[in-house]
Amino acid sequence: MSDRVNILIKMAKPIIEKYEEIEKSKGEKFNLFSILKMENKEVETHSAFLYELLNPKGSHKQNNLYLQLFIESVLKIDTNQIDFETIKVYRELYVNDYGRIDLAIEDKNQIIVIEIKVDAGDQQNQLKRYNDYLLPIEKYFNKNTKIYYLTKFGKEATEESIAGDKIEYATISFLIDIVHFIDKCIKESAMFPPIRESLKQYLLLVKKITNQKDNNYEKEIIKMINSPEDIKAATQLVDMLPKIWAKKEVEFWDALYEKLDTKMNKHKYEHFIHDKWFDDDAKGEKSIEDRIEITATQRHKAKSTYFGLHYQKKLLTEIDICVDVYQRGDNETIYIQTSLMQDKKNKKLPIAIEKFFEEIGINKKYGNYKYTPIKEKINFYARLDANDKINKDFTYDLFNPIKFNQLLENASKEIIQIIDALMENESKIVQILKK
Repeated sequence: MSDRVNILIKMAKPIIEKYEEIEKSKGEKFNLFSILKMENKEVETHSAFLYELLNPKGSHKQNNLYLQLFIESVLKIDTNQIDFETIKVYRELYVNDYGRIDLAIEDKNQIIVIEIKVDAGDQQNQLKRYNDYLLPIEKYFNKNTKIYYLTKFGKEATEESIAGDKIEYATISFLIDIVHFIDKCIKESAMFPPIRESLKQYLLLVKKITNQKDNNYEKEIIKMINSPEDIKAATQLVDMLPKIWAKKEVEFWDALYEKLDTKMNKHKYEHFIHDKWFDDDAKGEKSIEDRIEITATQRHKAKSTYFGLHYQKKLLTEIDICVDVYQRGDNETIYIQTSLMQDKKNKKLPIAIEKFFEEIGINKKYGNYKYTPIKEKINFYARLDANDKINKDFTYDLFNPIKFNQLLENASKEIIQIIDALMENESKIVQILKK
């Protein structure tokens, strides 16, 4: 690392610490949404909050006040075009085979559909289905229709969502549009303290999930970089971040491997290479340097990438049981997953085995897999695509040896508890399969 990079780090550190102290003094670290672990929940948090705010009959009792602000500042529609006498706001609107619409606004002249994406990916044909739902409304009811796609940073919908069709929709973002909207709502709510303070809490949440800092903080950091040498050093540092974090991530999975290895070997589970796992070859052919390189380059691929450990054991001649401990590329959550394999393919789980997995705490289902998240969250660095931004509150404590060990201990304790229950009752699975 160059001398100039070290100088910049030393210059930035007191600025960062100063604004962290300001946050503490203002009490901005205290946020109900964060405390209740609801920061990124699309349905329970963002859809629910925005619906209650926009609904003229909402508990705020301010009639159309917030809805008008939303239509003007977010949707960019002239409110003179809206018939507020007939307007209705819907949440989780079920439209038969077309799916559920997160938010919809309808008056006698038009219907507006808003799809909200915080962390979840696009569903197959999602915007296409909404478009197919709206086309007959335009044709037979003579209503104007429009689709809005609301994401953290205003990115475009995927090809999977629009299914290759030329669908007209507008992108809006939490980063800009929702922040400006909530700011306006706060100003209009000066005389209503409970509403105003709730809005402030939500604004802090939106700024957190979109990685926004105090304007003065940003100005000081920008002012600090004022020469070609400074910007070169800063750019070099940013370029190095994926590998710095990847090294720490490889260390974490290796340490977790060591925690689990004795137990898994005792019960004759084999830890082996699987082509979709980039970090499961903890003791295999790849060098540490290769694994760091792979992790650094693959982390940004989000949902298409998995990191973790894969174990497998033969239960019957033709059936294996698989146990995975993994994290998706775009997620802070570590999952424990179980499945059965027959002829190298995932086998449909018998209902009795599903119930058994649920009894030991593996209670969620996806296809032929049963899985459960652990409570300990770990945010490794993820370099997202060009339409997105780094948006995680990373687990910086991984770089403190004592706290690293505590995170590892917490995670491994939860995982081992479930694995113990699985292994103690393995004979039950065999009995069920033999029936």
